[in-house]
Amino acid sequence: MPALDDIASAPRSVGRRADTRRNARRLLEAATAVLAQNPGATMTDIADAAELTRATVYRYYRHREDLIAAIRALAEADIVAIVAELPTSGPVVPALVALLESSVELGMKYRYLVLNQGWVDPTPAAIQVRDTVAEFIARGQRAGELDRSFAPELVAQMFLGMVMSAVTPIALGQLAHEQAVPQVSRALVKLLS
Repeated sequence: MPALDDIASAPRSVGRRADTRRNARRLLEAATAVLAQNPGATMTDIADAAELTRATVYRYYRHREDLIAAIRALAEADIVAIVAELPTSGPVVPALVALLESSVELGMKYRYLVLNQGWVDPTPAAIQVRDTVAEFIARGQRAGELDRSFAPELVAQMFLGMVMSAVTPIALGQLAHEQAVPQVSRALVKLLS
């Protein structure tokens, strides 16, 4: 997983001293956690949670939208990193189930984005994730492990939809994690076989 300092898109006018990197890390971690619990949280709420002054927060992100964009970039980097860990050999189905579980955990961390940002145009990172999963599925099809009658790109998109199908009811408190993830995992295995 990439370091927060690598994508904490603080303005260049703010130096990259150790305390600046620490503040950027603390700010994005706090914002992610606070917004997950309270989507209406203010910049002051986020500053308090990060144990930073409001002025410091605004030095990094002049607008709430800028902060949310930085959180989105962090979330995208995290999912790209998880997908990049897919094995290059061995059985595909267990790896996809593990990826589903990891993706749901990540979706819960970034549930503010899942529940409150609506549809956005696919970003290069989202396309990279979909294409990597599609190629992984194609590998399983070539090996005879997965049904070849489905287009890998379609199955990859359905996989991503299944992640969202687990995250949404968990985040809304409609299903416990222990209920949703195994059910969606079983549906994934049925789809793939």
